[in-house]
Amino acid sequence: MSLAPHGLLQYFPIVFALLAGPSRQLITVFEADVDRPTLRETLPFDNLSLLAWDSAPTLAIMTLSAAATWAVLRAPLALALPGFLLTALLGVAVVLCRGLERLPLPGLYRQIGYGMTMGFTLAIVFVAGSNGQIVHACVAALAAVAVLVALVRTAGEA
Repeated sequence: MSLAPHGLLQYFPIVFALLAGPSRQLITVFEADVDRPTLRETLPFDNLSLLAWDSAPTLAIMTLSAAATWAVLRAPLALALPGFLLTALLGVAVVLCRGLERLPLPGLYRQIGYGMTMGFTLAIVFVAGSNGQIVHACVAALAAVAVLVALVRTAGEA
């Protein structure tokens, strides 16, 4: 199933919410763990594991909310399943981008900002889905999440 290419423009409020919304609160526990060097040294986790464990409740709520939303929409399964997957992947991308904002990458003087990483992620997803195929957007979102995961793994400690 596909969406009309012009139909992607209706998601502008979602894009604005993801870029400018109050997503900083999603990783409050991770920020607290990263900001305390003495605590960070005692935790047996790498950056990705720590971010995953600290944001697991948030990701669970986001995933359940996405499933409930797609269930209420009563869209055909061929549209609802990739739509749910895309929504969940964008939720993971938000958490990864926020986490990456707190971690310095090797060779860079400063951390990469959330707006930049999330902006690129959304641009890639929307360009891939611009032909109306939500599955293409899902594949692009999966690739973007894989790149973000790799960046979080290679990041140093703040």
